[in-house]
Amino acid sequence: MMSNSVFFLVVIAVLLVSIKAACKTPFDPNTGLLTIPDGTTVIGIEDYKDCLMEAIHFPASVTLIGERAFWGTSSLQNVKFSPNSNLEKIDTQAFYYSSIPKL
Repeated sequence: MMSNSVFFLVVIAVLLVSIKAACKTPFDPNTGLLTIPDGTTVIGIEDYKDCLMEAIHFPASVTLIGERAFWGTSSLQNVKFSPNSNLEKIDTQAFYYSSIPKL
């Protein structure tokens, strides 16, 4: 019979795996890096909500980061934009509840 604490840890592990699996574009689990594919122009509303990536690299093609796109990404520590970025707008609360203090 499983103790309550072991059961609780198993439930948490399953939830964390589910959150990682739910991300629109998988990130490298070894580095925590999410590289948005070249040619992507819009990061949609809540596309990466609650994902556990640690870093993001945006290609020059991204023009819009949608509302709450990275909401709850509490592991996120580093955001990098291409030097020739075409980014025009970051919508409301795009990085709300992430670890990024400001962009």
